Formats: sequence, C-alpha cells, structure tokens
Amino acid sequence: MNKKEILEKIRLREENKKKSFVEFAEAEKFNEEIDKVGNFAKDTPVYYRRISENKFLAFNIPFYGKVKNASFQIDFWEITALSENEFLKNKLLDENLKTVMLGFDLQEDIELYKSHEEEITFE
Repeated sequence: MNKKEILEKIRLREENKKKSFVEFAEAEKFNEEIDKVGNFAKDTPVYYRRISENKFLAFNIPFYGKVKNASFQIDFWEITALSENEFLKNKLLDENLKTVMLGFDLQEDIELYKSHEEEITFE
C-alpha cells in the first residue's frame, strides 16, 4: 500500500466515524448548533439534548474543519443550565460544565453515554 492509498483509507475511516456520529445524534434526538461563545470550541458544532429539568448532555467536535486530514474527535459533556440559551449564548461557569470524556469514541464508549444518560432522568 502506498502513501496515497493509506491516506485515503484513513480519510474514509474518519468520514465513517463522522457519519456514524451524525446518525447517532439524530437517532438520539440531539439538537445541533454552532458554539458561538466558546463553551466547547468556538465556531464548531455542538450537539445537545435536555435530559432533566436543568441538565443537558452535549457532544462537540473540537477540530471540525480546522486541521487537514485530522482524526474525527468528539468530546462528551454534562451541562447544568436552565435553558439552551444559557449555554448557547452565554459563557458558562466552570462548575456548570462537566467534562465526561474528551476523545469519546462512539463504538468503544457508548456504554458510558448510556450509563450517564440513565443516571439523570426526568423526574
């Protein structure tokens, strides 16, 4: 396998990861926005879903479109906020933004998402 074939194989693998994540986010009813204030990574996609009155789960894609041939990476967060606007339009305090896992891998870490989702449910 030559360098061009290797790079193409890597590109396809990363595109498949991206496609799988988008399908997951749609199936799980996540909303998509662009992080305009920098709570996650400014000007990159953030996917979020309310899971209780004041808790949201969120994923962001920190290097989206920024690095040529970069690996597809997603980070997993728990947000404490009264509404989407609180974290989409305003900078959050550190205590309201909990890192669940940086470098979340959908295939390897899905059980972490499921267990985290079940911990916090609507009452």
